[in-house]
Amino acid sequence: MGIELDVYCYTTAMDACAKGKMWKTALSILREMKEKGIEPNEVTYGVAVAACGNGGRWEKALELLDQMREMNMKINTITYNAAVSALAKA
Repeated sequence: MGIELDVYCYTTAMDACAKGKMWKTALSILREMKEKGIEPNEVTYGVAVAACGNGGRWEKALELLDQMREMNMKINTITYNAAVSALAKA
């Protein structure tokens, strides 16, 4: 008997990576969930943006924002702040 992984489990794991400046692992988790057919949501992308920002990868953070726009996702203040923070650390 195992835990069924859903968007919340993946997002939580990504958030832990973001806090630990493990941006590569966070993006790997994002890629894995997509491969398994689990759709990331706005929060998931916000966490990915924060992970990239914490890891000094501002270009990737902006790329993720572009992906959100392409998918017509709502970009909230928290996600914009994470992107601005990524740029400030550049």
